[in-house]
Amino acid sequence: MEKLFLFGTGKISKKYTQVISQLSVEIGGYVDNDRSKWGTQFLDKRIYSPTVLNQATNAYILIACAAKEEIGKQLTGMGLAKRMVSFCQILKFYSHILVESAMANIEQQISIEKKSLADRAIVIDNFYGNWGGAEDWCHVVASGLIEQNNNVFVIENKKQPYIEKLNENIIHIDTEGKSNYQIYQEMAQMLMHMRPFVLFNVWNSELLWAAATIKYAYPEDVFLVSSVLNDGSYEEWHDWDEVTDQYVCISSKIQRSLVECCKTKKEKVCHISPFIEKIRVVDRKYSTEGTEPLKIGYPCRLERDQKRADLIPLLIEYLEARKVHYVLNIAGEGSCEKKIEEYVEKKCLHKRVKLYGKLTKTELTSFLDSQDIYLNFSEYEGTSLTMLEAMASGCVPVVTNVSGVDDFIESGVNGLIADVGDLGKIVECIAYLDKNRNILMEYGYKCMNIVHEKCRLDKYIANIQEVLKSLEKVEGI
Repeated sequence: MEKLFLFGTGKISKKYTQVISQLSVEIGGYVDNDRSKWGTQFLDKRIYSPTVLNQATNAYILIACAAKEEIGKQLTGMGLAKRMVSFCQILKFYSHILVESAMANIEQQISIEKKSLADRAIVIDNFYGNWGGAEDWCHVVASGLIEQNNNVFVIENKKQPYIEKLNENIIHIDTEGKSNYQIYQEMAQMLMHMRPFVLFNVWNSELLWAAATIKYAYPEDVFLVSSVLNDGSYEEWHDWDEVTDQYVCISSKIQRSLVECCKTKKEKVCHISPFIEKIRVVDRKYSTEGTEPLKIGYPCRLERDQKRADLIPLLIEYLEARKVHYVLNIAGEGSCEKKIEEYVEKKCLHKRVKLYGKLTKTELTSFLDSQDIYLNFSEYEGTSLTMLEAMASGCVPVVTNVSGVDDFIESGVNGLIADVGDLGKIVECIAYLDKNRNILMEYGYKCMNIVHEKCRLDKYIANIQEVLKSLEKVEGI
């Protein structure tokens, strides 16, 4: 690979460049669709119009931005599909050089003894975690596997909060003042000491890059299991398909999408229903009397992206127009919070709309136990763990048809579902429950039973153990 253009001029492109610049690859420049950037500089190289790629006929192209699917279609339309490469393919081409470079500062070669999969290190990737559902998944799964006597390590950034119960099993990586290439090398050195190992990958980080590089150099020593915890970005997952041994999907929709859209082999993809940490029995009381306001719980990040919390004022207008007898209880914080507060103040809705701020896990459980309805009109999800917690509390879900919903909710049986973006339908569902209070208990208890059956932590850990065993059979250990 002699010459390469990177399509993108943001953080992803910068990260990839720091690794590629250490190889014998000439970076011809950067490409961007933003006309205002053409002719300017990025990382000491010129930024070009996409038309330059038709002129540089011998150069490869790496999509180095978040819009992989969109840019991929654009390049295919330009007749450049055969010249596109993934970052994973670059690591494969230079894997032995990269491993030798990473090990150059280690005084002696590491002797690797052949081990069974049960004795191999299990590495869980929480390096890019930012405290949400994925981070909880990493910590709870790590704890569950440790209890089963597995050799588990959780990789985290040193800046992340301290988790006392996993103290001996967490490896904190200090990234302060280090380039992405330096972090990548440090990860590779660490993993070389750990091998053979299984990586449960969650993020596209330097940890994944290092594991993939080592797998190319020592294929029998590394298994990669990708935990697909959110809908979308399938092109990015597909880039790493060659080194991925198994995909564990949080919803059946994600499982289908990987097989149908990315043409991933069926045997490499499984769906395991997510867990909630504590299955509980709730003695529920619902607002069955028309004189009581219908209690609508909205426990979400107050952000426009994904959650569409910017639509809450409009939702309230619709509820008022339909004369719904309600109280909207909002638990969360974010960039839309001030706008919501100002709207409530302006309309004098303090008795109908209450903002609780961000709640602890214990506070959230108590909050959900007292709501009639769980409301979520997100544009996308993996499977919302808050939705499952709400169902475990007996809340009746009124949600958009995002990933994970079909696995737990049947509209008109134990909840109500609207199309993504259809806020009017969401309000219609709430109005229906307001007029038919008698079904709150029926739907709510069905929700509790479904979650109790599908979302036990012990069942989830047992399924993860089965994934590990399936890898052992494939490898023939």
